[in-house]
Formats: sequence, C-alpha cells, structure tokens
Amino acid sequence: MTDPKQFLDTLSYRQRPTYRLAYRNFHRFEDLVTAQSVEALPGTAGMRRYEVVRVGSNYFVLQQGTYAPSAAFIAG
Repeated sequence: MTDPKQFLDTLSYRQRPTYRLAYRNFHRFEDLVTAQSVEALPGTAGMRRYEVVRVGSNYFVLQQGTYAPSAAFIAG
C-alpha cells in the first residue's frame, strides 16, 4: 500500500508559472504564450496554458486550456 505522506507536492494550490512567457512577432500580429500549474481536480495538479494575440492595440485570448491526467493514469 502507498503511504500518502510520501507523495510529491503537487504545487497545484500555488498556481506558479511553469513556463516562461514566450513572445513571437509575426509582423501582422504578436503572439504571447505561457503556462501555469493549477489544481485540476482535488489533490491533482494540472497545467493551464494560454495564448494571447495582439493585433494593433487590441489583445485577444486565442486559446486556453487545462491538461490534467486522469485518476486512472495516476493510480496505474
């Protein structure tokens, strides 16, 4: 049986950036991409990613999403 005291800290409740903010200039628009840790499920860390686009002086969230492995994957 696994001892819960030996589990690694999920870092999920701290919501820390997990990837640098990447900037790309495509001449017609600019692109910003980053990610952070989140608590996707109780006690399960996940990763949330964001892509923000700047066109002229306007900013748009182009895409965002959360990745969290399933409980079956973690247990197996």
